[in-house]
Amino acid sequence: MRSRFVSFHYTVKDRQGKVLDSTHDGEPMMFLEGANQIMPVLEAGIKPLQTGDKSAIFIHSSDAYGERDEKLVIDVPLTSLPHKGKIADGQQFRLDSKKNGPRVYRVLNSNQTHAKLDGNHPLAGKDLTFEVEVVETRKATQAEIPLKASGGGGYN
Repeated sequence: MRSRFVSFHYTVKDRQGKVLDSTHDGEPMMFLEGANQIMPVLEAGIKPLQTGDKSAIFIHSSDAYGERDEKLVIDVPLTSLPHKGKIADGQQFRLDSKKNGPRVYRVLNSNQTHAKLDGNHPLAGKDLTFEVEVVETRKATQAEIPLKASGGGGYN
């Protein structure tokens, strides 16, 4: 059976109903089924849907961006950051540490000598609800099938 190509709009909300992200003001998200391009639980929730269908898909934090790991919140000297100029809250750096490996860190705050960085995904530890509306489903083309074999960029 050939894979499907699916495009969908979504609105992501936290447990309190706060909107965290949405595609409704732009282009829909697109993926090839089975290519590990989106969260597996989200893909499983979309799998039975057809063009025009809507659904709310709850995803526990462990199946989304994982649980928060406080060991990934670190203080580092500014001299160890690859930056030029002032450090701003929210700024991101890719660092390779012996303890945590390569990872993107976000600046939580900084002073004259140090910065407090967070290597957790901003949505780590959050249960999410994806309200989805399927825009299109179709059989994947021969040109799209190699994306599945290669993992297509993949969700991690």
